Amino acid sequence: MPLSFRTALAAFSAAVACLTAGPASAQITADIAQLTGGRGTRSTAAEIVRGLGQIDCASSDAAIVVQVTNVPAAAANRLDIWHDNGASVDCIADMTARSSDPAMRTCVHLGIDPVVDGDSRITIPIDQIRAGDASSGDGANICSRDRRIYRFYVIGTGSDEEVGMVTAAQAGFFDIIVDAVAPAAPEPARTELEGTNVTVDWPNVSDADPATDLSYRVYIESDGCGLISITPEDAGSGTDAGGMDAGPGDMDAGPGDMDAGADMDAGAGMDMDAGADMDAGADGGMSMMAVLTTRTTDPGESSISLNLEDLGVADGNSAGVRIATIDQAGNESDLSAEVCITRRTGVGFCDVVDGGCESGCSAGALRPETPALVGLAFGLLLVVRRRRSQR
Repeated sequence: MPLSFRTALAAFSAAVACLTAGPASAQITADIAQLTGGRGTRSTAAEIVRGLGQIDCASSDAAIVVQVTNVPAAAANRLDIWHDNGASVDCIADMTARSSDPAMRTCVHLGIDPVVDGDSRITIPIDQIRAGDASSGDGANICSRDRRIYRFYVIGTGSDEEVGMVTAAQAGFFDIIVDAVAPAAPEPARTELEGTNVTVDWPNVSDADPATDLSYRVYIESDGCGLISITPEDAGSGTDAGGMDAGPGDMDAGPGDMDAGADMDAGAGMDMDAGADMDAGADGGMSMMAVLTTRTTDPGESSISLNLEDLGVADGNSAGVRIATIDQAGNESDLSAEVCITRRTGVGFCDVVDGGCESGCSAGALRPETPALVGLAFGLLLVVRRRRSQR
């Protein structure tokens, strides 16, 4: 089974760390302790390996929190931070990459100068990373990168901009994925459906992450078709537009991943929002006072079953459904074409039996084979009546 991009990154980073780490007393280490921002605080390996996404880039308080240990006393309690601009450049061994001449530089100097005491946590704000290198202008495109691995270097030094020779013991590093590009929207297999219990399905979106890593958010407008016109920005780039989900504190798109804002999606099946009313002024084009429900699939699931009666859709009325793809970094695609579902109740067996059924008739979704079943039931009924009349 092929490894996902992020799983391969985690394995690669662990292997490199083992090979490059020296004795604890000599080697600076730098490890990501937390990612903070629009998607909440992420501190487990499964959360961190998903990297920085659109929501993090859009958040003014997003940051990478790094645990730094074994800073040598000669560093005068200063740390100088660089990164390779996602270009796999060795910013330590290649002195030219940190050239004092900005025109020759290939690594990006962030100019962060935290004070540490041998073993400390430092915070690197995303805003500061996004600003790029003040001298060269490089690195400002970080929030337009699609699944790019960035290596950050933490150099123990007394300088505000270390451009000279640095030994391996003077520097630690960590890798992080920057994935700020949304995946493609799904294409529903059918855009018109009829019935009461229906299944909306679509092919899995082709993505650099395996299809098993992708989730889908389904937007349901139970007041009719042609009403959902929100964009990912209106939806919060991963936030359910209907408010907080009714499901218990659960998480979306796999273990440890949390959506922006206050909502949490069901990680073990489908979840449903509380369905808060919204007007056109708050939703960027949604119908006036429309009740929008959202549900999110488990990773790898590319279909959803809906009961229109439970959604409050009367017989003969319609509901509109549109779908967005969500990748591991929490990026949400544009919405798919609308699937218009018209509720049609079928004919139950009790409808053709003398006197009906004691518990009442159960009418389900009309199926293609229903006319044949009704004809058979009428035929049996006529035979019974004919035999009775001959007695």
